[in-house]
Amino acid sequence: MNAPAVLASWSDPDEDGVSFPKPHKRWKKKEPVKKIDLISLLKQVEPHRNEVVEIDGVAMPKSAAMLMSVLATQTDSFARAELYMCAISECGLANKTAAAVKLARAQHEEFPDDTSLMILSRALVENNELEAGILRAKEALELAVQIREGVNNAAGNLVRLSVKTGSVETVNEAMKALIDSTQVPRTGDCVLDADWCDDAEALGADKNSISWIRSVAATQRSRIRRRTADTSPRRKPGPIQ
Repeated sequence: MNAPAVLASWSDPDEDGVSFPKPHKRWKKKEPVKKIDLISLLKQVEPHRNEVVEIDGVAMPKSAAMLMSVLATQTDSFARAELYMCAISECGLANKTAAAVKLARAQHEEFPDDTSLMILSRALVENNELEAGILRAKEALELAVQIREGVNNAAGNLVRLSVKTGSVETVNEAMKALIDSTQVPRTGDCVLDADWCDDAEALGADKNSISWIRSVAATQRSRIRRRTADTSPRRKPGPIQ
């Protein structure tokens, strides 16, 4: 697996003279995985969130750059994916949206799945690249439908981002796609999230679609609660006092 091009210049020192490790030319599955304590790592980089470094002409919080330098030493796919997401989050927290897009593109290049497409779609919308973000969100939903996993998550992401465009037409189209997706058989999924419904309603989006989606989401939540209650260990009755 080739390292993404975004890492190519990360061995260049920043203005403080910090040099980032060079990425491996090829990741080898047989190499031992370097264990990382992600929580401790995030605490270490947080103080550097307001410091800015420039990577390939893009301003980025130093905290994100530090996480990416650790990523360059990792060969474990799970660790790399987590580090990408944390670095993208750092860019968002520092309002460096162009950097978030850059890292999200690199993540999707390495992990071309529905999750990385959703992350990229959100980064694009936050960077005011609305059309590109909605397109990626649609691709994420299409892929989720194909693999029959995470359909509710991808559909909710599409509508949520559509609401951010402020376009009633875009929101209505996204809700139609969501409604169509509920008919797709799936092997695994989360409960449909309708947290965006109030905002869609405020925009003037189709009320019938909103009402239908709210009803489906409520039914799914109720079903999960019943299932959880049925599988919970029952407490044995105690002695009568």
